[in-house]
Amino acid sequence: MNNRAPIIVGVGQLTHKSKNSRDFLHPLQGMKTAVKRAADDAGCKDLIGTADALHVVNIFTWNYRRMLAELLDINPALKEYTTIGCDTPQWLVNRVADKMQLTSGLSVSAKI
Repeated sequence: MNNRAPIIVGVGQLTHKSKNSRDFLHPLQGMKTAVKRAADDAGCKDLIGTADALHVVNIFTWNYRRMLAELLDINPALKEYTTIGCDTPQWLVNRVADKMQLTSGLSVSAKI
C-alpha cells in the first residue's frame, strides 16, 4: 500500500440564499466558513494552520487565493486559483489527490 494515499478527512459547504440585499455575504467570508466547517467535520481545529497548499475554485470574480490565505492566517507554499469550468471542483480534487500520491513531499495538507 502506498503510504502517500490521499484521504479526505473533512468537508465543509455553505449555501447562502437571501432575498434581502442587506444579507450580502462576501465570497471570502463564505469560503472561510466552508474551510472552518471542514476542519470541524474533521474534528481538528489545527487542520487549517497545517495547510501547505490552498486551492481555490474560480468563482468569476477576483483571484481570492492570497486574500483567503490571509483571512485564514495561513501561508501555504502553494496557492492556486483555477480556471473556469463546469467540472472544475471535482477535477481539482482529483488532480490534487493524484499529485499528493505521486509526488513525494508535494503536500501533506491541502485545502480545496
